[in-house]
Amino acid sequence: MKRLALFALIFFFSISIIVSCNEKKRNPDETSIRNIIIDSTSLLTNNQKSDLTVSIQKLEKEVGSQIAIVIVDTLRGQSLNEASLAIGEKLNLGRQKYRDGLLIFVAYKDRKVRIEVGYGLERIVRDEIARRIIGEKVTPRFKKEEYYEGLSDAVDEISELIKKNKQLIGKP
Repeated sequence: MKRLALFALIFFFSISIIVSCNEKKRNPDETSIRNIIIDSTSLLTNNQKSDLTVSIQKLEKEVGSQIAIVIVDTLRGQSLNEASLAIGEKLNLGRQKYRDGLLIFVAYKDRKVRIEVGYGLERIVRDEIARRIIGEKVTPRFKKEEYYEGLSDAVDEISELIKKNKQLIGKP
C-alpha cells in the first residue's frame, strides 16, 4: 500500500511538472507559431527550408515581425482568399500587440500564390505591393521551377520593406 501511494505521489508530481512546463504563459509580444515553413508538397529541400528559416528568423529577431510560408498541394475547391485567411488565423502569426504577421501561401497544383498581411503590416505591405512582389519575384521564378528562389526573393523584399518602415508597424 505504501509503495502504491509513493508511486501515485511521484506520478502526479511528475505530471504536474510536465504540465507546468508546457503551460508557459504567452507574452503579448511573443508569437505562437512553431514551424515557419510548412511544405506539405516537399517542393523545397531541407536545406532550402533551413535557409528560408534563417532569413525569416533574422527579421523576427531584428524587428519582431513574423513571416510564415505554407505550401499546399491544392486548394481542394476552396478559394485562395478563404484558404489563406483560415491558415493565417490558425497559425496566429505576428505579435499579439502589433498584429504584424505575414503569410506567403502557395497552392502548388492550382498555381496560385497569395501574400496574406496582418493588420499591423498593412501600411507597409499594401495589397498592390504584395501583388507586385508575387508578379515580379515569385511568379517568374515559379515558371522556371525555381520555387526556393522565388520564395527567397519574396522574403528578402518583404523583410527589407518591414525593416525600412518599422515605425509603421501596428499603426492603423
